[in-house]
Amino acid sequence: MLRVLLLDCSAVLEGKLKSQGFRVEAETVGFCTGVRKLPSQMYEQDVFFYNPESVPKDGFVSKDTFENLTPQYDLRYLEARVRDGATFVAFVNPLSTAIVLQRIL
Repeated sequence: MLRVLLLDCSAVLEGKLKSQGFRVEAETVGFCTGVRKLPSQMYEQDVFFYNPESVPKDGFVSKDTFENLTPQYDLRYLEARVRDGATFVAFVNPLSTAIVLQRIL
């Protein structure tokens, strides 16, 4: 069974995938929520979905502006896993009229 990591995805999607028997973990990158929480074992995931649903209320996004609950883990591990063959799917829908903010997401 595929091991799936949902990043900034809805709880509804998580529930649907779990009900279909997938091994699913859901966490956040931090740009949308203001809090970063990454899983400890990104290298074990087969498929990554990134689907932010909102932008910060103040409209400001920066890696230095959110609380990092998992400083020992880094997004570079995600990049390494994708380079090793995992699939990464990103849905970055127009969440803001500010193109700079959209590009950061």
